[in-house]
Amino acid sequence: MKLNKEKSRRLNLKEDKRVEFLGFQFQRVQSRKTKKRLILVSPSPKSQKRCREQIRELISHKIPLKVQDQIRNLNKFLIGWTNYFRLGNASKVLYKICNYVMKRIRRLMQRNKGRKGYGWNKISNDEIYKRYALFYNYKVQGLKA
Repeated sequence: MKLNKEKSRRLNLKEDKRVEFLGFQFQRVQSRKTKKRLILVSPSPKSQKRCREQIRELISHKIPLKVQDQIRNLNKFLIGWTNYFRLGNASKVLYKICNYVMKRIRRLMQRNKGRKGYGWNKISNDEIYKRYALFYNYKVQGLKA
């Protein structure tokens, strides 16, 4: 396999501090404890935005599907997205995506019942996860050297 000279380039993280590549953001930081240089790997802001847009398209009161069918479609997307991005330092991002998913589903359920709001006091998380089998494996795997 040969490298394409026009598309390939070398980057210096000392100058750039952050680089986005294949949906990940590589950021050079200094450890607070040991003062050594580290590279943090997390989903790029662009990838997070596309993820939220995709969730918005899959979970909507405008889609003529039952809640269970919408969640089934969403689960397929979430499994793929989280498996790709669960490496490195993605726990905060995955937590935000998890919260966004819950917010969208709660809003959908409330709209279907003709209510306003998100139903934080009326619908429990356990009900959503057990009744609708919503995906909930947002754990991060460490990078192996």
